[in-house]
Amino acid sequence: MVNLLSHEINVGKLKDLQSRQHFNVLQVTGSVPNVAAGGMQNFTINVSNEGDFFCNDITGSFSTLSDTAVPGVAWDDGVNHLRAKVRDAGSGTDLMDDYVPLDLFLSPGRIRTAGIIVAPAGLAVEPSNTVFFPKRFVYVFRANTNIQIEVKNDSDHANTFTMAFWGIRIKSPQSVAGLKK
Repeated sequence: MVNLLSHEINVGKLKDLQSRQHFNVLQVTGSVPNVAAGGMQNFTINVSNEGDFFCNDITGSFSTLSDTAVPGVAWDDGVNHLRAKVRDAGSGTDLMDDYVPLDLFLSPGRIRTAGIIVAPAGLAVEPSNTVFFPKRFVYVFRANTNIQIEVKNDSDHANTFTMAFWGIRIKSPQSVAGLKK
């Protein structure tokens, strides 16, 4: 059986392929100002010269703060106030046609901000009980480029988010030249 497998699987090619790639996560965390302060913020993730990044999935979370009910007091109103647009800066490609609400493509999604205990009557302040499930987001970001994320906030309170791109780093031939045997 082992002899049969050795004919079907080229171990040398597999080891070479393994030396050229590894699992990678590119992450950004930020705060988006309230509407009065502009309500928009740009964030950048650098895809280094280590090699191309083959993205498979995207995950993330966001806060849902507002101070509409009592001006100046942060309330967790449970409403998603953040929308984002993702762009491959290297190729100039918009990966989303418009600003997409974060609750439509980030999982686990809404998070409760620590220390915020005030909430409108009848509203549970606990995060939603959705199961963590990475969303499919397949795209190859070339080495030495940037992932640009533009996030808009329609709340009267600043909100935070975290976004992570999960995938495989495909190393450049120069970075693995010494590893070949």
